[in-house]
Amino acid sequence: MKAKRAREFSHEDVSRLAFLNWEKDGCPQGHAINYWLEAEQQLKATWRLLVKESAPKKRSLISRRMVADKPKPRITIQISASPKAA
Repeated sequence: MKAKRAREFSHEDVSRLAFLNWEKDGCPQGHAINYWLEAEQQLKATWRLLVKESAPKKRSLISRRMVADKPKPRITIQISASPKAA
């Protein structure tokens, strides 16, 4: 399945998905249009999901300031002399 411009899918894309869904359901007769429309909807939903996930995440100015203002953790190492053996 190739991703194309927004909501435009080839006849082959829809046909292939409709056929796979039809096979999965046991090859019932007389429901070709239902499988075609379902395949179109599945392709459109997949496209919308891909577009949504690939969009850059926007962070608000407030959240950027909050991150920038956080103090950096300090690491302190304390070395103690080993006790003398008596």
